[in-house]
Amino acid sequence: MFEVQVSSLGKNIAAGRPSTQSSTHNNFFANLAVDSNLNTFSHTKVATSGSPVWWQVDLGNELPMQSVTVLNRWCGSSADPNGCLCRLSNATLSLINSQGVIVGTQTTGNTCGKREVLFDDFMVPTQAPTISPSHTPTLSLNPTSALVHDFSMIGKGYCLDESQQWYSYIYSDILPVHTKDSYCLEWCSQNLHPDLVGVEVVRYTDSVYCYCDFSGRVPHTIDLTDYSPAALSEYDYNGVGVILEAYGYSGAACYRYDVSIPFVIPSASNLLNCILSNFI
Repeated sequence: MFEVQVSSLGKNIAAGRPSTQSSTHNNFFANLAVDSNLNTFSHTKVATSGSPVWWQVDLGNELPMQSVTVLNRWCGSSADPNGCLCRLSNATLSLINSQGVIVGTQTTGNTCGKREVLFDDFMVPTQAPTISPSHTPTLSLNPTSALVHDFSMIGKGYCLDESQQWYSYIYSDILPVHTKDSYCLEWCSQNLHPDLVGVEVVRYTDSVYCYCDFSGRVPHTIDLTDYSPAALSEYDYNGVGVILEAYGYSGAACYRYDVSIPFVIPSASNLLNCILSNFI
């Protein structure tokens, strides 16, 4: 394989991550498939390890995953006269969580002639919930409730700060496709920490996730089990301060938590910098 790319929130989270494989042909090691260099490739050796062979990458954290793309390796030239593109045919991709449980799979089918192999239609095992939610995902908020007035929809896309950085977040387990945005607002409102700046509702073809966004790092005083149902995981990014815009994936909706916004009168220099940035 030339390269394996794992897409999460618009980023390739596989690049540079630790990787291993069942065997190695010559010096074509597993890490060459995640080195972001299309002139290198990984290569197993079935004569050494036997069949089936395998390759894996450790992503380090449990993260929502939109797709996996394999840049399939051809031989000799891109026309692939030796049929090397066919070698990935009927391979199975497995997604494994931190407990070693397979949470999704997809099989390639025939890859002959395919320079790129896309995995974005995973079969997800259906599991019974272990915790009953305190409110149903299909519940609509009372439009006069205080909660509605605490959040403002910024727009479609991921929430960004003034430097266009993503925020640190805690996110929910997988939710059904008919889940309302209001469910995510209520779910994140279970912990109205002073650093909470907003909520993102991220929708895919067959699932929905709730993201609770925080300024700076996810507060160490918040535990995943503080939410009901419990949060799935957390991740830190560099976003700080008030949410200023939404950008990127159109299946996401960004809501700003207005209670967290301080009333600040900008100085003349701050206003000048803002105006100049709109023209540069």
